[in-house]
Amino acid sequence: MKFDRWSHAGAPSDAELAQIFRGIDETMNDVLRRDARNNPNALEPPPKVTAQGTGWIEPAPLSPPPGQDVIERMVNAALPHSPKAKEK
Repeated sequence: MKFDRWSHAGAPSDAELAQIFRGIDETMNDVLRRDARNNPNALEPPPKVTAQGTGWIEPAPLSPPPGQDVIERMVNAALPHSPKAKEK
């Protein structure tokens, strides 16, 4: 027998469909009721927090990153404007 995708052979009857959808509705209602009582993702207010100090931190002075002086010396030595280049 050739498969006919438009055929309804083997499809559930209307009564069976109604029973299937009732089962789906009951299951989803149960899930919603259970989640409303015990939601693991529910956010709770944090415990009482007491502030200490003002929260202000003195800013650190700006400075070049470590190793910057070595990089600058290497670049200056390689470029034509370096002291060594002027000697030539």
